[in-house]
Amino acid sequence: MEISNSSHTFELNESQVVCEAIDNDLVLVHFESGLYYSIRGIGSDVYRCLMAGATIADVANRLTQNFPASASRAEEEVRRFVLGLLDDDVLRIRTSNPTPDTMCQVAATLTVRTYEPPRFEKFDDMADQLLLDKIDDDTRQAVWVTDTVIVAPHDH
Repeated sequence: MEISNSSHTFELNESQVVCEAIDNDLVLVHFESGLYYSIRGIGSDVYRCLMAGATIADVANRLTQNFPASASRAEEEVRRFVLGLLDDDVLRIRTSNPTPDTMCQVAATLTVRTYEPPRFEKFDDMADQLLLDKIDDDTRQAVWVTDTVIVAPHDH
């Protein structure tokens, strides 16, 4: 995927992914793939800046203002982080502009004291549970499909 470091902004793929903050860490769950992600440290700050509307170049600039990292190194590491999340359909390229107030408030704070490349961890150990697909929303007796086995409540 070809993306611009200075013009593209990104958003969470909200139709398939949910994000929850736990202290300064983030947990993202991708319901279509069954994978979940842990983002900590610099990665958490980078993600928050991206969600506020910052470009890859904006985030790298912010990092080099706060840490002894070269601009080219920071930009390449943020780009790699973004591409990984785009490849997994966690993020997508934003089609609308964020509101400037939100961008300023979120991008203004970095919570980490030492620089390390932004990264995320990906887990699949709960994929079977996350891939449950509710297929009968109209009745009180929900039917769930997991792989090819159908499990439904028994009528008495």
